[in-house]
Amino acid sequence: MTKNSLLTLKESLHELTLKLEKGNSAEFSLTEKDCLILVDNFGDLGGSFQELGELEYAKTCFEKALTLQEEIYGYDHINTGPILNNLGAIYFELGNYNKSKDFFERVLRLEEKEYGYSHPDIAVTINNLGNVYRELGEYEQSKLLFEKSLNVSEAIYGKKHPNVAKILRNLGTIYELLADYGQALENIERALSINLLLYGPEHPETAKDINNRAHVFRIQGKLSDAESEFLKALRINETTYGSEHPEIATVLNNLGNTYRDMKRFDVAKECYLRALTINEVKFGTSHPSLATILNNLGTVYQGLGDYDLARSSLEKALTIDETTYGNEHPIIARDNNNLAHILTILKKYDEAKSRFNKSLLICEKYFGKDHPNTLAVKSNISRLKTLISK
Repeated sequence: MTKNSLLTLKESLHELTLKLEKGNSAEFSLTEKDCLILVDNFGDLGGSFQELGELEYAKTCFEKALTLQEEIYGYDHINTGPILNNLGAIYFELGNYNKSKDFFERVLRLEEKEYGYSHPDIAVTINNLGNVYRELGEYEQSKLLFEKSLNVSEAIYGKKHPNVAKILRNLGTIYELLADYGQALENIERALSINLLLYGPEHPETAKDINNRAHVFRIQGKLSDAESEFLKALRINETTYGSEHPEIATVLNNLGNTYRDMKRFDVAKECYLRALTINEVKFGTSHPSLATILNNLGTVYQGLGDYDLARSSLEKALTIDETTYGNEHPIIARDNNNLAHILTILKKYDEAKSRFNKSLLICEKYFGKDHPNTLAVKSNISRLKTLISK
């Protein structure tokens, strides 16, 4: 992104806004044709801002376009669908998942009314909703939505289509979150085989599948395999996007996790700090992607023995995540569990106990009593009780 291109877009937005305000004044009245032209202009401008990662400006453009469309067509018209989808995607990127869900659910109602239940647009919207429910921690509902989207897409396109690959990738992620690693790998491998066939081995879509497969390898403890795969995905993405793109940050964060598991804390720290810088520039300082990296960075500082920096990073992560998700989300369980570890080391046992207990309640609610995450927190609580009793 150049400063000149962004400045030009901002000037265009200002000019369109003035035109809209003038048209709504007492001296002038916009015709329907004028409104439709403005809808297209705001929509195109929003897309340009979105491509540059300027999400707040994109949101402003799409909201103005939607307001005009609602004035022309009414609230429940299928013609508002594309802009509603754009807004759902923008709010998803901004980490406002409840708002994103509202837009996608509104789109789905319009599409089902217009098309029935087996249309390509419906498959896409259901997949989008599956992504939202995943981020909201409702994994079973997310899985059901992805499976529904997959069935619709395969019926329309067959089994070797890029849309099918994207849904399979999402299903793999959900199975991983549900600790069903066999099903996770099966879906990821299916997605990878499709993208290799369609795009070849050096394409960013292929890199996403390689990254996801490496993620499962890491969880299974296959750290050398995971490192190799993450480095492969990183190389493809850097060739495609350059060195300062959010996709780079995603892989760097995952690579950092692998080095952390290898106890190579200094290398992990460098990965996290680079990822953090990329996303701070792209999204600002309150985006949920930053919380993920800060959380991981905190665990590395713990490994390096810098407990004050660890606590600071983990508290920052928790603050961002509570703003994004509320107080009863699986990510909040993760944050509280990690923070409790540091508090235990700092011998702040009462605070640690409170954090572990919060984490346990959330894990039991979302995963059940026998999920690996729940059992890990129970183990941490047992160790804390042993320390307190000494």
